[in-house]
Amino acid sequence: MFAGMFLAIDIGNSSAKCGTFGRSGIEHSFRIPHGSWSGVDELVERISTELTITVEDVAISSVSAGPTTDFRKAAYLLTGEEPFIVDHSNNFGFEIDYDPPEDCGLDRLLAAAAAVETIGAPCIVCDFGTAITIDLVDESLVYRGGLIAPGIMTQLGSLHRNTAKLPDLKPEKDAPLIGNSTASSIYSGVINGIAAMSDGMIRRMKEVFAPGARVIATGGDATVVFENSEMIEAVEPYLVLEGIVSVHRRNSSDQRSSGQ
Repeated sequence: MFAGMFLAIDIGNSSAKCGTFGRSGIEHSFRIPHGSWSGVDELVERISTELTITVEDVAISSVSAGPTTDFRKAAYLLTGEEPFIVDHSNNFGFEIDYDPPEDCGLDRLLAAAAAVETIGAPCIVCDFGTAITIDLVDESLVYRGGLIAPGIMTQLGSLHRNTAKLPDLKPEKDAPLIGNSTASSIYSGVINGIAAMSDGMIRRMKEVFAPGARVIATGGDATVVFENSEMIEAVEPYLVLEGIVSVHRRNSSDQRSSGQ
């Protein structure tokens, strides 16, 4: 895929997910929590400890402006070149039907870009994290949007914070259909509920928009939902990072030649 090592960085609200890519695809992934470095030099050192060979190119996607400045400077120190910055003006490989396009999360668009390359269009892309997104790219290569719902940890945390006695639980893969304890009842409601909601919405999306759509999932809780789902076909944990690679490949020469 690349002559040297390529570094993709996905800067979220609480941490940056990073992946190094070589000729055969992703080789290593790591996470850097926000606030865990005291300056750009320390951030460069943190990144360097994860690298096995010299990085030749860096691309960054971000939802958080503060850390982006440090990562951009760190990327320059690592490569001697300005990094490629993903934004909504890029070519993602499909038309974006969203109002306005700038309101659509870059992570949703990047996951969709990687999904189109991986399984083709039409496809349905699920991301299970703090929030759940389920999005559709139709057979005409139009990103149609989708849905946003609270994720597993968000639902579990809400039940604990907003009730007097319900416990603070962490996600579990095994969720009984009928719980016979408070914990198992919560797991049944949240995990089976999310799986059923996801299956139902995927089924309806396919019926109305794209009967032949393939379905792929990503995100920290994707495996938990996949184990309880009838409609999700595969889990790809690095879909957003792979989307950064895809968009970089489509757009990097244009962006740098224009001096952005």
